[in-house]
Amino acid sequence: MNVEFLIHGVMSSGQTWWKQIDTDYYKQFYSGQAENNLMIVEVVNRPHGISTYYNYLRNNNIQAAREGAYFGITVRIDGAYCLDVRTMFTMLDNLFQKMVVGTILSPNGSGRYEYTVQSFEAAKDQLEHIEKQFSSMFTANLTQADLMAISAGQVSKNARININPLEADSQTVKNLVLQNAKIYTSPSFPSKDNQKAFENVKAQAAAAMTEAKNQVNAANEETNRQRANNASLQQQIHQLTSQVETSKGEIQKLQQQIKQKDGDRQLKDKIAEIQQPIAQLARLMSARFPGEAHGMMGRETYHGDHSSHAEGHRQNKIKHWLPWILCAFLTLFLILTLLSMPSKQEPPTPSIIVETPGQIDTNADFNEVPQEEGVEIKSDNGQALSEPHVQEGEEARNSDMRTPNGNEETSQHKDGQKTLQQ
Repeated sequence: MNVEFLIHGVMSSGQTWWKQIDTDYYKQFYSGQAENNLMIVEVVNRPHGISTYYNYLRNNNIQAAREGAYFGITVRIDGAYCLDVRTMFTMLDNLFQKMVVGTILSPNGSGRYEYTVQSFEAAKDQLEHIEKQFSSMFTANLTQADLMAISAGQVSKNARININPLEADSQTVKNLVLQNAKIYTSPSFPSKDNQKAFENVKAQAAAAMTEAKNQVNAANEETNRQRANNASLQQQIHQLTSQVETSKGEIQKLQQQIKQKDGDRQLKDKIAEIQQPIAQLARLMSARFPGEAHGMMGRETYHGDHSSHAEGHRQNKIKHWLPWILCAFLTLFLILTLLSMPSKQEPPTPSIIVETPGQIDTNADFNEVPQEEGVEIKSDNGQALSEPHVQEGEEARNSDMRTPNGNEETSQHKDGQKTLQQ
């Protein structure tokens, strides 16, 4: 079994290597890898035979004048496969951290490394020392049981399998070799437990996303339903508002009608209140001028001078209708006063109340003047507003109209008798 320890990489001058072995094989690593710390394990059919290559690569953190700079350590085992990939990765990672860094590479303080040599040939002594150290570690940490013979049937078919170094035990690697897999191992790859946990978290996240999506859809549906309900409510509110406005107009019309009816009713009540006093007043005024009718009757039989008769007849008609005309004006005045009266809520105003001691007999003789009767004007509080001389004037008038023998007689009637005697 032959084991080769090879060093290669990209410096400012380009891709270079320490030994002139498999130089065409190293070219594939110039393209760079996504992982900063990575080891690629594969079975390759080379001109010299079937070999297993363990390529420890440091990518992206090597600073050089060229793009895609890297540093690599390759261990080639001819005709055999080291199944303990975890131990192989640990040995090469320790060599890099403890022996390469500080001799070939130097950290620049920003998490990156810079070459301290212009070529690997210039660091020949350091590289030989590193190679001897690897041989000692290989012998000390690996046994014959960790190696498996290989043939062309196990050549890798470019099927990449990512695995964490801690899980790259012998049995797992053997199964992958039999599957013709190319193994990529890196500390940045999640372990099976971590992968399982990641898958669980991923599944939970997917379920949560699905549930959230369902809730969002339900919320959207509820929002749409609420919007539809709001639109319906807005329409109902608009209709109700229109109905309310219409009702307000109808209520105002009804209120006007009620006010008008109340006014008509109040007017009728007022008229009803004054009808009886007006009738009583008319009767009283007719009673105060009873001789006018007799005068007219006496003059109808007068056959004297025609001009004097016509003039006296005209005066008698005026005297006869004058009380009724005054009564009509008084009635009109009362009606206008009532119409202009304020509402009941305003302070009371004096009103004219016609009172008589009793009922007047409508069949009574107009020549009979009622005694102790008079017209009395009172305010709403009952205080008399009439003057006492009204009855006195009436009694004086009645006394003038009586003859010495106690019979009532008008002056006109006396003049008529004197004319007839002459």
